Amino acid sequence: MAKDHYLPAGFIGRFSSDATGAYRDRKLWTYNVKARKTLNTAASAIGYKKGLYNLHDGRTVDKWDYEGPLNRVLDDIANSKDVTLDDWVHIAVPFITGLFVRGKEFNERYENMPMMKEFMKSGMVNPDNTNGSRIMRLQRQLSPVIAARWVVLHNSDPTTPMISNDLGLVLTQDSNNGAVGWAIPLDPQTVLGIFPQKVRRIARYNGSTWYANIEHLRPSAGMFKGMNEQVARASREFIFGADESSMETNKQYTGVEVEEKMSVIMEGPWAQMFSGKELVAHEAEWQIVAGLANLNLSPDEIPKHEFSLEDLNLQNKWSPPIVLFPANLTPFPSGVGIRGNDMVLALELLDDFESHIIRPPDPSRKLKSRTKISSESSETVMEPGQFLKCPALMVVIGQLRNVFKKLIEPYRGLGWFEPSSLNFQVII
Repeated sequence: MAKDHYLPAGFIGRFSSDATGAYRDRKLWTYNVKARKTLNTAASAIGYKKGLYNLHDGRTVDKWDYEGPLNRVLDDIANSKDVTLDDWVHIAVPFITGLFVRGKEFNERYENMPMMKEFMKSGMVNPDNTNGSRIMRLQRQLSPVIAARWVVLHNSDPTTPMISNDLGLVLTQDSNNGAVGWAIPLDPQTVLGIFPQKVRRIARYNGSTWYANIEHLRPSAGMFKGMNEQVARASREFIFGADESSMETNKQYTGVEVEEKMSVIMEGPWAQMFSGKELVAHEAEWQIVAGLANLNLSPDEIPKHEFSLEDLNLQNKWSPPIVLFPANLTPFPSGVGIRGNDMVLALELLDDFESHIIRPPDPSRKLKSRTKISSESSETVMEPGQFLKCPALMVVIGQLRNVFKKLIEPYRGLGWFEPSSLNFQVII
């Protein structure tokens, strides 16, 4: 049975002090919380569970194809280099999103939901339901990750290397504004902060290329010492890092019972920021941003662009492994907008949610949009919601349904149920 890594082995290898060899084969130090042992081992030897993504008939949902170029993009982030929107949305965004749905803890968190417990007892759900929900959550989580504030913290103190844990993250709070999010160690000298936001400038055009909006800060070394302690406290099974001393220093903070806090740790800031309706309305934003990133259109060209399936380059770049469409909702307006040379994303409800629910025909119901298109500026301005007025986009959504019928044919009939959905999700 295959070793399904919920933390990419190549990513774990970034915490090794070795400078040569494949990342997944590099040696590092790890402390096993349950066994209370410190070991020096290869990165590929931790962070996995056999058969985690297997379906009952032998197939798998292990489709994390962004891992190949991941370290190249993370190196750029760690070295304060500009990251193209294309690399960011196809590699960095799905990697961060995956941290919230790939882990073993997802199974426990999901299956311990009161509703799911009842369904599982009654035998009403498919045995593959958890992995099905994992993919549904992945699709819905992509948009919030894109809209989140990305801020990189650089550690200049070699005596306090960052460690990580089996979750790959820990809850944190911005001391300047009180925002709650996650700290995600990327290597011993780099931590990525992710803070949920409803509206954000996600990219800027420099005259030839779109680049992701990523901030960089250099805080005091004391911050990283305290962060290591919190990383250890949030661990469930193990911590890992570049040297043995880091394990010895921080193992005293492990062993805290965090099982009952998993929903708060993994979902809390998202749940505080977004309603279920907002997540449903904007779950297709990744496809919009990915298409624009792939084409690298200028701000002036985007409002004039006629969308087509070729925008996404599905054959050569990562996309969600299974695309699911709501069966009882009409398409929502996109929250992607252009303001001058900036690309923005708004994850607010841009019109009446109820008007999208498919009901028996009623000629008195009309779609009411609160979106206004500015014409007062000489710069290109396409406010979030303007895509509602783009018939071509609606045509593409219809085309996507037909294309993905072929891509997901092997999964037809699984009947996955996602209790957090406000609409039925069906494989078409």
